[in-house]
Amino acid sequence: MPDPGSGPIARSMTDLAAWLSTVDTQVWIGDPGADDAPAGGLCAWPVAVQAEQEVRGSLLRQPMRLLVRYLVTAGGQVVGADAARLLDPVLSAAAAGASVTVVFEPVPVELWRALGLRPRAALLVDVPAQVERATPRVPLVRGPLTVDGTPMRSLSGRVVGPGDVPLAGIRVEAPVLGASTYTDNGGRFAFGGLPAGGPARLVLVGRGRQFEAEVGADADAPVLIRCDFEEA
Repeated sequence: MPDPGSGPIARSMTDLAAWLSTVDTQVWIGDPGADDAPAGGLCAWPVAVQAEQEVRGSLLRQPMRLLVRYLVTAGGQVVGADAARLLDPVLSAAAAGASVTVVFEPVPVELWRALGLRPRAALLVDVPAQVERATPRVPLVRGPLTVDGTPMRSLSGRVVGPGDVPLAGIRVEAPVLGASTYTDNGGRFAFGGLPAGGPARLVLVGRGRQFEAEVGADADAPVLIRCDFEEA
């Protein structure tokens, strides 16, 4: 058998060869139509690599799980019943339990053509492989944990127009939070939490117009905002 190397696919070749050697004395990992393929022995040829379904949910990065599919058949020009008989011990070993999986699907005619071989009895076998994922190195925490918080304050008020008439349905926006609310029938509005320690900028939109207001940092009581929106 040629030296497969040390990668994940190469390791799957080694695993498959070791398993096949328990059911046949001659195992070849390579093109079954090659001149040096063992006539009367088993040949395995990798034909596809596909992802195995992953189970997620762990915080750790799990290895990339793959399935390497192999065509397992007789080597050389062995065809017909002789080729089929070589597969009997493979099926028996697979039925007894193994790490490999026999896939009972027809071998595509195009694959035989690509190999330059007449169709013959063959099996498709999936062998698991995995690629380890690099886990980023997390630096150790060498000091006490500190949490920096921003003091918050609530803010409520009323929006009135000329003559201190309450304005309903005015959208009041707090850009610092990316939040907004609407005034009720009494022109009242409220925000549950705004950063404390500085004035709060509000944007009022309604009646096809826009109005800006700035509320002082020490505004603990409800504020009154007068604007020239006309009540409809």
